[in-house]
Amino acid sequence: MKKNKRRLPLPQHEFGFSPDTFNLFAEVSLDGDRIARERAEAEQARLAAEAAQAALFTNNKPTMNNSFRLHAGDVVAYAGQPCPVVRVTASAAVVAVAQKPRTITPRFGQPVTIQPRPKLERISAQSEIPILNR
Repeated sequence: MKKNKRRLPLPQHEFGFSPDTFNLFAEVSLDGDRIARERAEAEQARLAAEAAQAALFTNNKPTMNNSFRLHAGDVVAYAGQPCPVVRVTASAAVVAVAQKPRTITPRFGQPVTIQPRPKLERISAQSEIPILNR
């Protein structure tokens, strides 16, 4: 079979070619100020829209740095008395609260005082309680 050596005609109305299409350098140099102005206006509109947008999550608390965070070994004022911090994790701090001594009178008649071990209380690691000693 013989190949057709004629070229197919290109329909010019489908491709809007014009001589100015390939002259890109003249367009950039003449419209550089317009493009910069349009970009600045778009940026201002975006910033205004972001400022008008209601916040999904808000953080009303001031940011806490490590100097205000509790550390193991700190002595804090908790339950009206100084209490040592036993350990601190990312979510909780364990504070040892001293309990009142108990007095027991056994059968022999001599009163005995027993000091119970400290009660362990769990509080937030970012608690805003006064730190007495570091």
